[in-house]
Amino acid sequence: MIGFWGWSSRTGSRQGHTGIQGIIGTYLWKLSRGEDLEIWGDGTVVRDFIYVKDMADICVAALESEKSGIYNAGAGEGTSVNQIVEAVRHATGRDFQPTYKVARAYDVPRIVLDIRRAQEDFGWSPKVPLVEGVAESWKWVQSQAAAVR
Repeated sequence: MIGFWGWSSRTGSRQGHTGIQGIIGTYLWKLSRGEDLEIWGDGTVVRDFIYVKDMADICVAALESEKSGIYNAGAGEGTSVNQIVEAVRHATGRDFQPTYKVARAYDVPRIVLDIRRAQEDFGWSPKVPLVEGVAESWKWVQSQAAAVR
């Protein structure tokens, strides 16, 4: 049996965009609708983001292996909210100023996963850089937004 654990955030086509979770999807959809982006705090909160294709690859690698256990699935590196904003600017080609709001007390300052066990046991590593994943997600959001218009 294989289980994946982690507070990594997945990004990619069809990512949720309701504003509850999924900062990248939420930001991209808001921009596609001409809405402003909000950052809770100063933008230094760090999370570990993994692109959906990399997540699928680790699942396949786990299924094909003889290993069992709990594994972290992430990129193994942290990205701040401010860095996400820059990746979104780069992917969309839009210049915008997010609105900074009062920090939320429940936001953990930094979450970065240790993915070494998955790398060693499955011979797996994430391949899609964050900026590339955000750009691919933006293309998909644009195609969906155009279909709605």
